[in-house]
Amino acid sequence: MTYRVFGSAGSPYSVKVRSYFRYKDIDHVWVVRNSPEAMSEHAKYSKLPLVPTVVSPDGKAMQDSTPIIEAMEALFPEPAVHPADGALRFVSELLEEFGDEWGNKWMMHLRWYSASSGPTTDAYARRIAAELRSGAPPDTPGLADEVAALAASFKDRMLGRGFTVGSSEHTAPISKRSYLDAIVLLEAHFATGRPYILGRSPSMADFGLAGQLYQCFQDLLPGKDLLPGEQMRLHAPSVALWCERMVNPRPVSGGGFEAWPTLAGTLEPFLASQVAMFLMWSDANSKARGEKDNLQTGSCFNTCISRAGRSSAWISWIGGGRQGLRWRRWPPGARTCPWTWAAGGSGGRRSGGRRGTTPSRCRSSAGSTPAPPRPQGCRTSWGGAAAWSSCRLGRARRGCSGASRSGHL
Repeated sequence: MTYRVFGSAGSPYSVKVRSYFRYKDIDHVWVVRNSPEAMSEHAKYSKLPLVPTVVSPDGKAMQDSTPIIEAMEALFPEPAVHPADGALRFVSELLEEFGDEWGNKWMMHLRWYSASSGPTTDAYARRIAAELRSGAPPDTPGLADEVAALAASFKDRMLGRGFTVGSSEHTAPISKRSYLDAIVLLEAHFATGRPYILGRSPSMADFGLAGQLYQCFQDLLPGKDLLPGEQMRLHAPSVALWCERMVNPRPVSGGGFEAWPTLAGTLEPFLASQVAMFLMWSDANSKARGEKDNLQTGSCFNTCISRAGRSSAWISWIGGGRQGLRWRRWPPGARTCPWTWAAGGSGGRRSGGRRGTTPSRCRSSAGSTPAPPRPQGCRTSWGGAAAWSSCRLGRARRGCSGASRSGHL
């Protein structure tokens, strides 16, 4: 019962899935597209020419790292990567999404588009080229020239794709500052001896963030400026150790997750500083995409997020100690928002649409016209003040057709 995991060591999402498979001790083989046969097999199963792609023993294929993990979690529930506590699960899933979507900006910008990333681009391009020709006999004629040509081609392609992650001279200071602030804040969280973000076992938060930060950890070459791997080792050595631990994670001292009160002191500053910025970016991105795109074309950035009030309300709500959060997820293909959170306890009340319906007040990001029948709406509330919750469909996940991110899923 062996799974085939098509991936690349340079793909943060492939490493994320590989780390999960190792943690669950799921029988699998790691397949690199380094031959015509491997390329052909991958093309047979993948809807998009991206990695990771997982092929099950019965020949069913899955793409996109988060849905892959969710599907595998249903089959291999132990040890769990979702905390039983609803509030912690919300934080875990939020941080996983943050890693996938905002952490990727750190990695892509610092590796490819930063003014100081010249040595990194050359070295990483050659590393990918060597991976694509891995397994070649030592006496293969013209191998060195072939690797050099592959590296040059890959580098040229990637250097022209900065716009796909919003990398520009205007956003460069934000990306660089965000990376530094993030690893310093995480250092405070891990420096207490905590092995994983939520305790003694890895959660979705770890898999999502480590996939990106491990790539930054690897970028370590001599140059005039400090590269991300050097910055991590200098300013956040506990984060560097966590990145290494996440290559092959295991529960520590029996595993388990902490309660929010023991995590809040060092994790809440990270949420307030970095995740709040990500949510505001998500809001702006949603509005920009809604103005530009015809939502009938299958855009995967169709979002209802924080329509009433600032995105930072999410953080103050989490930090306010409301532990009555209930988590709910609609099945793929349902015509309501697949992400529904309802606050229980003091002041909270159930919210969200009924299964099979789209709440009439949840509008598409293009305006008042309802979007086509796809997972769309939900609401949540804080003490009776309604605010739109994050209903990101994102990329090709959860039944949304198409993909909108460069590189890997």
